[in-house]
Amino acid sequence: MKGCIADGRKLGKIHSKEYAKHSFADEYSAFLSVFNPDTGESFLKNQFEYNYENVYLSLLNTEVNAQISFLTPGFNPVFINTQMPLPIGIDYTHTLGSDRICSAVGAFTKFKDKNNILIIDFGTATTFNVVSDGLYKGGMISTGIKTTADALIDKTTLPNVLLKPDVKLINNDTDNAIISGLVLQQVLFVEKAIEEYRKLFTDLYVVATGGGIELMKKHKTGIDKFEPDLVLEGLNHIAIYNETIRKK
Repeated sequence: MKGCIADGRKLGKIHSKEYAKHSFADEYSAFLSVFNPDTGESFLKNQFEYNYENVYLSLLNTEVNAQISFLTPGFNPVFINTQMPLPIGIDYTHTLGSDRICSAVGAFTKFKDKNNILIIDFGTATTFNVVSDGLYKGGMISTGIKTTADALIDKTTLPNVLLKPDVKLINNDTDNAIISGLVLQQVLFVEKAIEEYRKLFTDLYVVATGGGIELMKKHKTGIDKFEPDLVLEGLNHIAIYNETIRKK
């Protein structure tokens, strides 16, 4: 879980926290307290002095929406979805995930001079998302590198390993053979996918985000820019867009 306070288009210090699904309510309460001046003064010391009334959220598990609404008294939680006003058009069904919406908005807003943008999000899933002339066109969803690693360890007797970006094709020990296989599987897939997308869209600009980008930076896959906070930036732009409409 990741969040920050924004002052206009400027993001404050980003706070992130790992959490377990079974204890989401407690984890979310602890996370939200960081942004409470009464309990999070040490964190807020360098934050903007900003009187916020709304909390904008991007999350995939909509089952916790009711918990979030209950745990944020005094606020108005706004959940990102395709039915709300957005700075881009959406050519996709209502099932489009909110993180994909936010990253697309973030890229479109940040790179307005680019007509065709491919956003790759390296998270639990690796997603490919195309924005063309301000319209979200869709893309692909595949397993993320950590998800693939977890499945490999779960289904075999192979040892658990710590992934790293420095890999090679020839390895003479099992740990590095696993690491190289997992990382290069993702790298080579992404490289080929970008190559195919470039055949469909001229002057395609490729942006990468998500927790797995550190594993990809050393590899020449065709990615033009790495933007680790693109989802939060897009979330903020959506918030600004909706607040502007609301105040008219």
